[in-house]
Amino acid sequence: MHLLNYGKGVPIWDSTWLYKLIAKDGLAEGSLVRKFGVWSGKKEIEAIAKDNELGHIYFSDEQSAVKKYPADPKKGNKEIAQFAKENFAEDIEGISIHKTGKASGYLLLSDHVRKINK
Repeated sequence: MHLLNYGKGVPIWDSTWLYKLIAKDGLAEGSLVRKFGVWSGKKEIEAIAKDNELGHIYFSDEQSAVKKYPADPKKGNKEIAQFAKENFAEDIEGISIHKTGKASGYLLLSDHVRKINK
C-alpha cells in the first residue's frame, strides 16, 4: 500500500511525496519512495487521484491546472501533461476518476466557487 502526500509550505519542485506503507507492531510506518511534481506556487495541491489501470497520477493544482504524472516510480518523475487551465470560476478543488471500462472513463473535477452572483 502507498500514500501520496502534499504538504503546505513545500518547495515548488518535488512537491508531492510517495511513501510505501508497512505494517509494523500493529502500526503503519512510511518509507519514502520518491519526491516528484511541480507545484505552481499559486495556492495548493488540493486533490490527488491515481488511475491504477492506466498508471497515472493526477493533481489538481488550484488556480493553475490539472497535472498528470506516471504512477510507477520506474517510469520517472517527468510531467506527462497539463490540462483544465481555463473555465474554472475559482479553484480546481476536487478530482476523481469515474471508470466506464477497463481502460476508459472520465476524470471528474470540481470547481470551488464561494459566491455565485445572479
